[in-house]
Amino acid sequence: SPDIHLFLLRNPEVVVNMWQIMGATNMTLKRTGPFTFNSTDGVGTKSNLELVYGTPELHVLYGEGSYEGSLLKRGTTGRCVLVLKSRYGNSPEQRANVSNQLDLFLQLDNVGAELVAKTLQPMLAKTVENNFNETAKFVGRVSQLIEKNSSGIERLARRLSNVEPETREEFVRVAAKVYAQANPAEGSTARSNGRLSDNSTEPQSASTAQARRPTTTSVR
Repeated sequence: SPDIHLFLLRNPEVVVNMWQIMGATNMTLKRTGPFTFNSTDGVGTKSNLELVYGTPELHVLYGEGSYEGSLLKRGTTGRCVLVLKSRYGNSPEQRANVSNQLDLFLQLDNVGAELVAKTLQPMLAKTVENNFNETAKFVGRVSQLIEKNSSGIERLARRLSNVEPETREEFVRVAAKVYAQANPAEGSTARSNGRLSDNSTEPQSASTAQARRPTTTSVR
């Protein structure tokens, strides 16, 4: 669903908190402002991210961070720009779908050009690609679960302890809207307060600004 895609893109702390609940990640991501986050990946990288521009079709993020771990003898700092382009359409079965392209521009300090070219660049490119693909698959599965329903998504939302209460409530409202759109015959029976109906279960595992409202067309 484009609505779920945009909501989770604008509120990545929701995705990370889901993974934490499922025991699928050691990563942390905390919102520090309407457009800013800080994060750690659990293996030595710390970063600060800012959503500097956003429309449904284009998001640009700037990040600064540091790394201290086994990969490099000395720690390093760096900066990156992430450019995410999204296209919205319908599948042959007339189901809404979203396709994304991510471009990453990275600059590392105090790291030799030869090391970057021969070792780090191929490894980082593969890691980013794998993480991006797995995240996209996860978001797709969440959207499919919401369309089939159910109260499991609502219960999961209530357990998002690392997410602001208003963001949790917005997630429930967006999920209710998506469910009603996917099930028009049942949509009229949805609770007026945005809660979902009770005929499904919570996801059990993961394979793996103010942009808080998915209807916002411009972040800044």
